[in-house]
Amino acid sequence: MRYWLLLTILLTTFSQALWAEVTRATPLLPSIQGQQLVVDGQVTLGMTPTMEKALLHGIAIEYSIQVTLIDPEQWFWQNTLASKKMRVRLSYDPLKQTYLLSNLTLSRLNTDRDLSRALNTLGSIQSFPLIAIEKLQANKAYALQLEVRLERESLPNALRLSSLLNSEWRVNLSGHPQTWMYQR
Repeated sequence: MRYWLLLTILLTTFSQALWAEVTRATPLLPSIQGQQLVVDGQVTLGMTPTMEKALLHGIAIEYSIQVTLIDPEQWFWQNTLASKKMRVRLSYDPLKQTYLLSNLTLSRLNTDRDLSRALNTLGSIQSFPLIAIEKLQANKAYALQLEVRLERESLPNALRLSSLLNSEWRVNLSGHPQTWMYQR
C-alpha cells in the first residue's frame, strides 16, 4: 500500500514538473506607438508528446494568449484597465508535411516544416495594441499580466474530457499568469 502512495506522489510531482516547463515567456516590453500602448514579447508555446500525437493525427491545437493591463492601486474588481486576447491555431497538413499557423485574432496565415519554429512563430507578440495612451496617468505604475491557455472548446468532443483530466494537455504558465511592472 505504501508503494502505491509513493508511486502516486512521484507521478503527480513529475506531471506537475512537466506542466510547469511546457510553456515559457519572456518579459513583456510595452511601448507607445502613435496613441496606443502596445506590447511585444515571446511566448514559447508548449507541446507535450500527447498533444503532438493528436496534432499529427489531424487535430488542430488552439491556444489563447491574453495580455491584461492592471492598476494595482484599485480594488480587485475594478483594477483591470484593458484585457486583449490573441487566439492562435496550429494544424498539420500530412500531404505537404507542413504545419499550418493561424493567428485568428490578426487574420494571419503561415506555414512551417519545423514544429519548434512553428510554435515559436505562433507565440510571437509584436506590436499588440492594448489601450489608448490617454487612458493612462503619467508617472504611475501599472502591471502587465500574461496568461496562456489551451482552448479546450476547440478540441473534438471526445478529447475535451481527457484534456481536462490528463496533465499532458496542460500548457499554461506554471498554472498562473505571469506579471511584470510598467511605469508610464
